[in-house]
Amino acid sequence: GMKVFLGFATKEYSWAIAGLTPGIQYYVRLAAKSQSALEGPFAFVGYPSQPVSFPPMAVPDSVERAELTTLSATELRVDWAPPGNIVPEGNNGSPISGYLVQVATDVQEVQKVSMNSDSGPIQGAFRLVLGGFETSCIEVGASADTVELRLEELASVDGVHVTFFNESESSQSYEMRFDGPLLSSGNQEMLRFD
Repeated sequence: GMKVFLGFATKEYSWAIAGLTPGIQYYVRLAAKSQSALEGPFAFVGYPSQPVSFPPMAVPDSVERAELTTLSATELRVDWAPPGNIVPEGNNGSPISGYLVQVATDVQEVQKVSMNSDSGPIQGAFRLVLGGFETSCIEVGASADTVELRLEELASVDGVHVTFFNESESSQSYEMRFDGPLLSSGNQEMLRFD
């Protein structure tokens, strides 16, 4: 059976709700469903008759006044101030518990190309141009793998990772992270549509 301890009740089931967007309020309700596909009445989390909104924690703002100082031939120091717009805990915020400092010997540039239409679904094909080289035709809505393959066919690219964002029928974008060991790491010319 179930053990009950003073101070809290044991919960036998749980479900993690992932992929939430910070700042958006979400409402949760719960019902039991039988093997015969019959659903019981919904229970609302919080109050018996109306849902309670639970906004996920907001992402902290950027640190302020970041500054890099050379201490010696083999040592650097980075100084910064905490984010200026810190949201108090309990108001869609959470206290800052630490800072992440990353150091790299090269920079992988990230570029994003977006396609939007005010008159319905996006249709057709496009080409991407980089460093004087042009991809073969790419169908609108093509997979990230297809766009990645087309870019890697260019002489100016030796490594790229592509992510596809299909926001709606009238808004799509591709994010390209140039991560090649030689040619395409670091600063790149801007991609353009043709």
